[in-house]
Amino acid sequence: MSASTVINSTEPAGSSAPPAGRLPWWRREPLSIVELADALHVAKFGRRGFDPGRSIARMVELNATAAHVFPLGCHLDGNVLLFRHHSPGDPPPAFDYLQEWLDLSRPVGLRTVVYFNVHSVKAHHARRHPDWQQRRIDGSAKENVYNVESSFCVNSPWRNWVLDRLRELCAYPIDGIFFDGPVVFDDCCYCEHCRRSFREQFGSQMPPTDALDHEAFPALVEFRSGSLANFVRDSRNVIREFGDELLFYVNANPLYPSRIHARDNRKLAEHVDILASEGGFLGGDLMRENPLWKVSLNAKLLEAQASAAGVPHLVFDCLTHTPWTSYSLPAAEATLLWASSVAHGAGTWMSCYRDAMDRPGLRAIGSLYQFARQHTRELFDTRSLADVAILVSDATLNHYRGADVPQTDLAVERRNIAAGNVTHELYGWYSALWSSQVPLDLIDDRCIVDGILDRYRLIILPNSACLSDSCAQKLLEFVRRGGNLIASFETGLYDERGRRRSRGALDEAFGVTRAGVGISPPRQWDYLFDHTRPYRDSPLELCVPSPTCALSVRTDPQAQVLMTFSAPLADRYVDLAEDSGQAAVVRHHFGQGQCVYFACDFGAALRAWRIPEHLALVRDLVWQLARPRLRIDGASPCLEVSLRATRDGRSVLLHLVNYDGGMTRPMQRVLPLHDLTIGVRELGGIRAAETLRNPRRLSVAADEPWTTIQLPRLDEYEVVRFILETEQKPLELG
Repeated sequence: MSASTVINSTEPAGSSAPPAGRLPWWRREPLSIVELADALHVAKFGRRGFDPGRSIARMVELNATAAHVFPLGCHLDGNVLLFRHHSPGDPPPAFDYLQEWLDLSRPVGLRTVVYFNVHSVKAHHARRHPDWQQRRIDGSAKENVYNVESSFCVNSPWRNWVLDRLRELCAYPIDGIFFDGPVVFDDCCYCEHCRRSFREQFGSQMPPTDALDHEAFPALVEFRSGSLANFVRDSRNVIREFGDELLFYVNANPLYPSRIHARDNRKLAEHVDILASEGGFLGGDLMRENPLWKVSLNAKLLEAQASAAGVPHLVFDCLTHTPWTSYSLPAAEATLLWASSVAHGAGTWMSCYRDAMDRPGLRAIGSLYQFARQHTRELFDTRSLADVAILVSDATLNHYRGADVPQTDLAVERRNIAAGNVTHELYGWYSALWSSQVPLDLIDDRCIVDGILDRYRLIILPNSACLSDSCAQKLLEFVRRGGNLIASFETGLYDERGRRRSRGALDEAFGVTRAGVGISPPRQWDYLFDHTRPYRDSPLELCVPSPTCALSVRTDPQAQVLMTFSAPLADRYVDLAEDSGQAAVVRHHFGQGQCVYFACDFGAALRAWRIPEHLALVRDLVWQLARPRLRIDGASPCLEVSLRATRDGRSVLLHLVNYDGGMTRPMQRVLPLHDLTIGVRELGGIRAAETLRNPRRLSVAADEPWTTIQLPRLDEYEVVRFILETEQKPLELG
């Protein structure tokens, strides 16, 4: 296909403003963005390394709506500013990369988004501007980004340099600007500009970035994230000078503590047009280091944060098998990356280096982006129908002693060995529900304060240790009104700044008292005794492995103890385990609702061991407390689901993502699932059902309270659309 082939579009790319009352282009068209990175080719070969015609033709063939392009190179370098500019002390462009690209992309309707790296700077360029560099607490410059590069500070005069370059870029007929970053690195920034600004705002010196117990640490977290948000705000204001049809977005925070790189997604969402993060980057040992549910986890959290700000969300799905930049993932992995993003309402950015543009991974995207064009409303203008939500507590991630940081482009992996690791706890609870095909959402602390809890029947608090008084009060009111909670370990024992309370904020609802209790020594070979079923001769007949970390709690008389801990064993061969009588799992009615409290790090056990009885307990509790609207008979634990409704409440979409790859990754192929019986309930009358990816009508049967369909075969991805009776009231979406 040649670059002259025109993409379906209702107006030319690069238009400056939508007609009155019309949504901007990124809300009308699917966010199907492709990046065929050529910055390293241009850096090495100059003009000879630039081949826009070939890249554009490939993107048109892939049905992309927009492209990322590199007129500023990949990492910031004053010698590589390939557009009309007046940057002081930097050479004029060797050629006009941006204009040459636009001359070919605009006639075929391919939109252009300029990639602008605002987190990494070439060392020689940084040393020309030492007063712009991020600095550590000892005053040394940050010069180990990607091992050999530096980074500039958003509070330095570099800020004005960025704003000037934005004005120059926006003078071209482009469609948007993407900031890769910004970040404040985890050991920064203590430059003179930051020190002075912090002192003026908070009246004290800046504490170390790892001093969680320092009295000024909360102020440091606020200062760093606020500085970043203000930089993004000012950048957007400059872009808005050129019209409302210019997209602006940044590389926001994936699911790890926002304090690490100062990217607070709630703050950033107020100043961008879409909220996006690198939730779809896979690397290294995919079997051990990249859970099947990684993309969905990030997409769900982005949706909660973005929808509160009224903006769309997008997942950066990288087709590169990192750290090998020039090598790409197989087609099956690429398809699953895209499907797991779109299944949760997210747009997608698919990226690889230009040399990999003909590999199977990128080729697989063409039919998916065509599907997105055909079904934009069904895929992107929807809302989740989940009855269960898991809290991702930003306060806990930032102020609690235990949280991991995954390996990313910007972060070195950190595995925290502290008791109650909140990352492990979250992953365990999430994976247990994901593999059981329970539709679920992720929410953050702000969601609770904003009052959205009544959308759900069950909220899960995975060691959500740090809760504000307002969050705790909202949760108590939720249960009093008939909602249900499952919580674990130290949930609610600390306030939002990590200060320990005299009594847990939710203990009244849990039916326990945790005042003054400490964490017991590790339970390495101990057990839980089940008190919900009778045994014949010995309680050991019903014992299951105990999680490692436990709290000693006192239970209220009205509480029901479901499980107890065994008395600690000195070693696994020393003696038979005996019941200690110490409560491990407690169920308590509170108001019109119920709480189930785990006095241990049960999620960490779910993540690490996947004990069948542990998983069965979770499934049983969720079915009792949430009464999910979806069931699938014959499903593999590798099947991901998402249940959503169109905004008008007239159709329900069930996304099915099949991750069954035969216990290998990278997956060369996905093993089909056959003869799935799918039941839905509480959706009202269903007039018809059909599949969208491989179009076919499905027969609908009533099996009260369920409405069921049979799906003969599921390959990588399918969407089932349930069409509701026209005479019934549309679904209420909250």
